[in-house]
Amino acid sequence: MSAEVERVLAALGVASYAALAKALSTPGSPVSEATVRSWSSRRIPAWRLQAIAEQTGCRISWLRDGEGPQYDRNPGLVVSEPVSTYDALSPRERALLDNFRAIGEAAKTTLEQTGALFAQQAAAGSRRRSGQR
Repeated sequence: MSAEVERVLAALGVASYAALAKALSTPGSPVSEATVRSWSSRRIPAWRLQAIAEQTGCRISWLRDGEGPQYDRNPGLVVSEPVSTYDALSPRERALLDNFRAIGEAAKTTLEQTGALFAQQAAAGSRRRSGQR
């Protein structure tokens, strides 16, 4: 188990992957135990750490790297940190990007070509609806 996952377990007051998955799940957005286990070999997504920081009052830098105090001097105040482009994506967009990063090069090429075809079809349909040719 990674130190990052151990800090999240401590922050949420749970002791197992299953309990962590349950603590992070919401109606309509379940978190699987397999997803939680995968965080031991890769970083927890930044957007997820931000949500945990907001939920627990822990500093995100402490959750991520163990740096600084666990809590800010003012209880309940979550120190705002710069949001990366990835963090600004919707959960659906993040899932697409994560899946894209996980597949092989041949599959990425096929997906890029398929996406380009969908975009061309959408643009053509939009032009037809607006009366352009």
